[in-house]
Amino acid sequence: MKHSVLLRILTSFLTLCLLVAPFVGLVPAASAEPIGDLWTKIEALRNGVFKKGGKAPTVEAFAAISDDIYALVEQSGEAIPGTLQAKGDFISWRDVDGIPCCYSPAHEAEMAVKSSIVSKSTESKAISSALTVTESGGSSSIDIGLIQPYYQDATHYYDSTFTTYSPAYVTQANELAAKTGGQVIRYTLENATLDTIASTLENCDMVIIDSHGGTDYSSGEDCTSRANCSYVWLTSGYSTSTEFKRHWSEFLSRDEYYSSHIGPYGSYDDVYLSSDGSYCVSGRLIANHMKKDAPHSLVYMSSCLSMATDGMEEPLRAKGVEAVYGYSQSVTFAGDRNYMTLITNSLISGKTVSFTGEQSENTFWVSAALVLSNDFAARFTFVTDSTDGLNIKVSINGRTQIFDAFEEIGDGRYFITFEGIKATELDDTVTASFYRDGEPIGADVNYSVSTYVCSMQNSTNEALANLVKALYNYGASTAAYAK
Repeated sequence: MKHSVLLRILTSFLTLCLLVAPFVGLVPAASAEPIGDLWTKIEALRNGVFKKGGKAPTVEAFAAISDDIYALVEQSGEAIPGTLQAKGDFISWRDVDGIPCCYSPAHEAEMAVKSSIVSKSTESKAISSALTVTESGGSSSIDIGLIQPYYQDATHYYDSTFTTYSPAYVTQANELAAKTGGQVIRYTLENATLDTIASTLENCDMVIIDSHGGTDYSSGEDCTSRANCSYVWLTSGYSTSTEFKRHWSEFLSRDEYYSSHIGPYGSYDDVYLSSDGSYCVSGRLIANHMKKDAPHSLVYMSSCLSMATDGMEEPLRAKGVEAVYGYSQSVTFAGDRNYMTLITNSLISGKTVSFTGEQSENTFWVSAALVLSNDFAARFTFVTDSTDGLNIKVSINGRTQIFDAFEEIGDGRYFITFEGIKATELDDTVTASFYRDGEPIGADVNYSVSTYVCSMQNSTNEALANLVKALYNYGASTAAYAK
């Protein structure tokens, strides 16, 4: 789930050089036929929610049929006796094959905006080859891992919302790798499996997991108060649970899903099959797939509720992950992108993990850009959790302007426009600084028109690129004449 933001950070004071219960046995009954009958009925109930109103259904709309789901499972005869549970609106059971199943209103609401992909992932062979090189080439501590189960590119995705935000994660991963001199090891869609995630954790100095998340409890918007475990959602490549079940053994071994655990709020499992052919996994299950320890790495969990319990971070840290960032509540797509950008930019600039964590809920710069109007101007975009007492000082060559009013973009984003850059100042640096209640906060950002000109060298907009270069050359000539 990505939607109120409370960031919970578990870190040790690590400077990354890159920038950087008892088991309850269950005996399954013999497999029944047809294996998809129950899921077909569940999906029919679920699909009925979509017919009530024109908008995407809410969590509450899906929670309203939880009792019906419970009764359906109870009456079906396709659940192992004693395994059916209602944890608030979250319904879980084991089917006659011993597979843990769930109905999660929170996840159903996330996927209510789901769009069909154009085709299956096209990257598997290339990524597998890259990973083979990594594994045979010794230490991979300079590589960056990127896990994106719901997005590959603009035409290959399982959730259309990710197409707006996930490209930023690809960009940041590439910038991190450029800084470290390593490569990006990326798995998307159904190629983001337990094995590929585990291997990425074993071989990369930082891993970003960009996905939906959840817990084994929900009551309306509350997914934390009685949760035993946190999960990350993965996609199987199969459009229905009925189809996915036929291939279940290709994803998980029998030992991995035939035993439950006891938590503070009852029994729970390390994996659950959901109604749309997706499945969620715990940190314990990911760690169990790791064949060696992680290289004292950093993991950024870009998914809701990943830190609502210790079910994700604790097993990963036990396997050598040095620091885990995640969310103890839900987070918006835009909010998470902002935090991710801050964290990765801080690391790229050489900051430590602990410094990055301290800054993550404050005010930070997002971008700087050239504005062409009646003269040259610089536009600075930033994110803040509060504009109370906030001022921005912008200066160039001794001239200073103080901003105390900002243009709001949305999702906590704002911008200011500093005008009046002279033609003779195109190579000079404009510096923007944050102040709150008169005290400096955060990092400064520096920008020059020449920076923008350089970035336009490979622009596909040839007319704009030529115009910008012509204006820059004019300014350079003016500066030379003035001297």
